[in-house]
Amino acid sequence: MKASEQISKLAAQGRYHFSTREIAQIMGVPLTAVRAALRRLKEKGLIATPYRGFHVIVAPEYRGIGCLPADQFIGQLMEYLGLLRRSSQCCPIPRCSSPAASSVPGDGAEEPPPA
Repeated sequence: MKASEQISKLAAQGRYHFSTREIAQIMGVPLTAVRAALRRLKEKGLIATPYRGFHVIVAPEYRGIGCLPADQFIGQLMEYLGLLRRSSQCCPIPRCSSPAASSVPGDGAEEPPPA
């Protein structure tokens, strides 16, 4: 399967980001061959590489600017870089068991400020 076909398949599944190694594993070809194919796709404007080894598929409506808006892939990029953990892996916020701490500011449980 060609790299362009694999990228179209990812986009059809709703995935607009991938790594070089991931595509090499899926396609079963050496990294050098994948890098060359991705370079050609980048030259055509079909993908962008906001960080080395991390690529985003550029939807037709964003090809004029050459990349997806950052808010559409920044979380996945941070995860790729190991700077962000999935919410299910995050440490829970310790909770105080005292009755005085049972109301959280802004939850509607506190008294209104004096007039």
